[in-house]
Amino acid sequence: MEWTQSILLHSSSRVNGRAGGSCYALEVSRELLRLAGIELLRSTVSSCCVWLAGWLDLVVCGHVAKH
Repeated sequence: MEWTQSILLHSSSRVNGRAGGSCYALEVSRELLRLAGIELLRSTVSSCCVWLAGWLDLVVCGHVAKH
C-alpha cells in the first residue's frame, strides 16, 4: 500500500526526539481515520445503490404487472 510508504517517509524525516514520535503517531492515526472514512462511505454508497435498485425494480415490476 502506498500510504504506508508515505507514512514511513514522513516519520523518517521527522524522527528527531519525542516530537518526531508524536508526529508519526498523529500521521498514522490520521491516515487510518481517512481510510476508515473512505471504507464507510463506500459501504454506505453501495448499500444505497442496492436499496435504490431494489426500489426501482419493485416500481417497474409493479407498473408492468398493472398493464
